[in-house]
Amino acid sequence: MRETLSIMKKDFNSIRFERSYLSILILQLVLFATARSFSAGMILLSSPESAQEVFELEKLVRIGVMNFNLSLENLSYFNDKREGMKALEEGEINAFLVFLGEENGVKEFELYARRDDPKRELAVSLVRSELKELKEEIQLERMEEKDILLQFLENSVEMNTRELEVIYTFVLPLLLLFSVLISGSLTIDLITEELERKTYSSLLSSPLKPHHFLNAKIWLPSILTAFQSSIWIFLFLFQEIYIQNVHFLLPFLFSLSLLYSSVGALFSSFFKRNKSAQLAYTVFMLLSLTYFLGLPVRFTPSYIITRLSLDPFYFPSDVFLWFALSALFYLSSLFLSSYLLREAK
Repeated sequence: MRETLSIMKKDFNSIRFERSYLSILILQLVLFATARSFSAGMILLSSPESAQEVFELEKLVRIGVMNFNLSLENLSYFNDKREGMKALEEGEINAFLVFLGEENGVKEFELYARRDDPKRELAVSLVRSELKELKEEIQLERMEEKDILLQFLENSVEMNTRELEVIYTFVLPLLLLFSVLISGSLTIDLITEELERKTYSSLLSSPLKPHHFLNAKIWLPSILTAFQSSIWIFLFLFQEIYIQNVHFLLPFLFSLSLLYSSVGALFSSFFKRNKSAQLAYTVFMLLSLTYFLGLPVRFTPSYIITRLSLDPFYFPSDVFLWFALSALFYLSSLFLSSYLLREAK
């Protein structure tokens, strides 16, 4: 274990100022910084109905209503305001719309949503769109009660429903999976650098064994992926785009990164040249992404990320299948790569 940590420390010091690695981080930062504009562009270039049909985000939102009728799905009707507020506080609903009455032809509403609910903006946007379709004039008053926030229906939500759909179904998974995919490439760089510079043989002259060497090269990119992902999640929270189930999401991303890093280690040990290993890894990466498209939606990594991010009540049983698959790839790669590296000694 000490030998593995020593190599990981050396590798971390060598890659943190690598131009290629820094350029990837900058690219991710640009994607994050332009997430909202990018989402709007994606809506114009693609059919938003397709994303909605696949991920069914609106079905993940439940809205409470009092003294009024809406045509949305997953509605809960309340006759007492206190019951509705209690349901909101306990997370049974994501927004609570109260019809106050009509005066001089103007209908007045109060709309409540939790500050810490990741589906708050989506729920409020759905209500806003529904009321706009009814072409009725709306007046709202601002009021705060504990951690319950009364929203201005027209001005409080900067993003509309479609923009949120693109962020949760495309931008967020793309940003997080990008770190996962490059972990395998980073593993290849770390291993082939030692092989091409002939420093691997000198390392093995010490008490170091091949599996110590491989563990360091596989685990470091996986740990960096989990660390980067936690930073992206924090930055999304800073922009009030809330992410649920972080305790499941980060281990899931770590396991995916472990899978791709293990594949990168296997290709590096087999080809022993950076260009050949990177080419093989690129082909594997493209084939795996194509294979994901053929899987049932519930098993795809992008869907799992979206569902984990949005639904606090989602029990990610499918995540455990990926945990098992990653462990299988890791152990298989460790065994085969150790054998191949003994031949290169």
